[in-house]
Amino acid sequence: MDLPDPRIAGKQRGLLPPGTTYPLGCHLADTAAIAGSLWDAFLTPAQRRLIADSWAVNAEHARTLLMLAAGLHDLGKSTPCCQYDQLQLPSLGEGFAHAADREPLPHAYASGITVPQLLTRLGWELDDAAVQLGQIVAGHHGNFPAMPPAFELEHPHDLDTRLGTGRWDTERTALTRLVHSLIGRPSPPRRAAEVLPAALVAAVVVLADRLASPTRASQWVRARLAEWRQDPHWQRHYQRAVSQAPNTVAAEGLTPAHWAPLRTFTDTFHVTPRPLQHDVAQQLSALAQGPGLLLIADMTGNGKTETAFYAGRLMAEAAGSSGLAVLLPTRATAEAMYLRLRDFVRDQTTPAAPVTLVHGTAWLNTDYNPDHGTEGHSTYPTEWMRQRLLGLLATGGMAATWDQAALAALPTAHNAVRLLGLSNKTVIIDEAHSYDAYGQTITRALLALLGALRVPVILMSATLTTATATTLANAYLTGAGRPETNQLELPYPGWAYVDATTGRSHVSKALVNHERERSLLVTHQRVRYTHNPTVPTGRAAQLLAQLRPLTEHGDGAVMIVCNTVDDAQRTHQLLAPSLTTGIGLLHARMPRWQRDHTTQRLQQQLGRHGHRQPGPFALIATQIAEQSLDVDFDLVISDLAPIDYLIQRAGRCWRHHRPRPPWTHSPRLHILVPAGPLPPPHWGTKPGVYYGHLLQQTAAALSCLSEGRLHEPGDVQHLIETVYANDSA
Repeated sequence: MDLPDPRIAGKQRGLLPPGTTYPLGCHLADTAAIAGSLWDAFLTPAQRRLIADSWAVNAEHARTLLMLAAGLHDLGKSTPCCQYDQLQLPSLGEGFAHAADREPLPHAYASGITVPQLLTRLGWELDDAAVQLGQIVAGHHGNFPAMPPAFELEHPHDLDTRLGTGRWDTERTALTRLVHSLIGRPSPPRRAAEVLPAALVAAVVVLADRLASPTRASQWVRARLAEWRQDPHWQRHYQRAVSQAPNTVAAEGLTPAHWAPLRTFTDTFHVTPRPLQHDVAQQLSALAQGPGLLLIADMTGNGKTETAFYAGRLMAEAAGSSGLAVLLPTRATAEAMYLRLRDFVRDQTTPAAPVTLVHGTAWLNTDYNPDHGTEGHSTYPTEWMRQRLLGLLATGGMAATWDQAALAALPTAHNAVRLLGLSNKTVIIDEAHSYDAYGQTITRALLALLGALRVPVILMSATLTTATATTLANAYLTGAGRPETNQLELPYPGWAYVDATTGRSHVSKALVNHERERSLLVTHQRVRYTHNPTVPTGRAAQLLAQLRPLTEHGDGAVMIVCNTVDDAQRTHQLLAPSLTTGIGLLHARMPRWQRDHTTQRLQQQLGRHGHRQPGPFALIATQIAEQSLDVDFDLVISDLAPIDYLIQRAGRCWRHHRPRPPWTHSPRLHILVPAGPLPPPHWGTKPGVYYGHLLQQTAAALSCLSEGRLHEPGDVQHLIETVYANDSA
């Protein structure tokens, strides 16, 4: 076998002295070795089985095919465009001519269109499997180009003359044969893989390339280059890479989480389980014999998160998954969940597995920022894993905003890596009701992908219609290749489980926590939209009237929820003069430090274990407060919103057991209903903050409450179904 020319460079940036290069053959061998280690240590048994079955080969054969894809990913660097124009190397001599066309040629694309034909020189057919392997390697920068049909790939130089001929083609052949030989000369798969397993393979190639590419001091490339200079032998270099690869994978936290044996619910959380928690803990283990979907519907503050964590462990064991991925609608809710998930994983894994916070500004979170000393926490991820996108790979768990997972269902860069990070976990989607029509469409697409990947999923909501629950469950079942279920009559409170293997469903009875039953007084008033307090029927005057008991008695806490930031700011200006030392403002446009400070203060004073300060207090907030805060108020005042959002806001009223001021005798939600058409113009148009028909149906439903009282949980599901009866799921 002709050996590659080590002057063909794979890496240059960051190497010293300037002009030093790392042979391309070394980089390809390194990447193949790391891919093999990722197969062994990072992929779950379920992921390995999915890939092997899709290629119709055994696990060991699938492992070498994955390594082959990783080892061929940068073949496109063996082109004159890359070596001379991008790396700006001196001429390599006779046979290594410049291409006539000097336009840049992306090396990932060059790899993709040359690999299928190069595989034929190893005895492969130029068929769908070979073309697919070319597309996999072409996508190692995150985007998958459309591949020409097989017959056009017989002569790739005819497709693009920038590939170079002569010695360039000879070197690509030599590199292909080298990688193929080093990993054991695997034979072709029996068929092309299905799309999703192929995407997982592509994602592993991306990870292997990233792990094999760091060039800073003491990192992979410099260490391997020093060894190569001492012993420039291809086989021995590969063996050194194979020896070091497991250490590198482990050092970046990409080894499986070692979970402690699952104990009883009581022993796990040190609490007496509530009825729904007890029922799930007792029955789910017998139902979950593989992947499936669990839906949990319960009141706010009733322990859905603990139920999901416990169920997630049960479902992960049944499906061969590892960690937990919790998806939430806002950054604030994701950050609150991160702390809870971090502590749960720390207590349940040995050694503690990494847990990540994944959203666009996670690095600003003081609990997740190494500048504040939190890198000492046992679940803290490595610097490598804290890079953009890579946080989804945490083997212990991740708390993320919903969009981070939703992008996996869209044709975006690196959606394959997102799928890889989700497919080794139990995926928990909190507040499943809270997305608009577009968000629900993307959620269904995501659930279909997770069903096809055999990923266990948990959906949680305090307000989920039967139609929405059924639609989401059927999206998952369709992805898993199972028939849709009939209408899923989800009890409230209660849960349902659908099995991805058999398609069968189980629905619990209604499981009421009688300690949490309550009668909520709901009052509502039509108001003119004005911030002028001199208008008797205006919003400002009515707010001041509702707050008069608070200011007169000088005691108590009230939350006012506005639907726009402008309304929140102007309401704060209105009330500040009368509440000089006891007023707070919370909305998403606030500077991060200010929002964090406000949230921390609220938790300290109004949280489950908070200590209230004497005197009156009012919080003016936007929708950020209805999902992100575990806080307790004596009265909640809200602008009109769809019924499910109002119920969420009311969940912050009398949430915890504590003494109440004399002016309040029961939990109360007071709703300000704008006069005139809904939504009012100042909330925006097309459709504005909320759809007009939902606001109208909510106002009508509220007017029909018997004696103005909402009995929780008994009335909740009926109200939700009434308001959303004519709304598409």
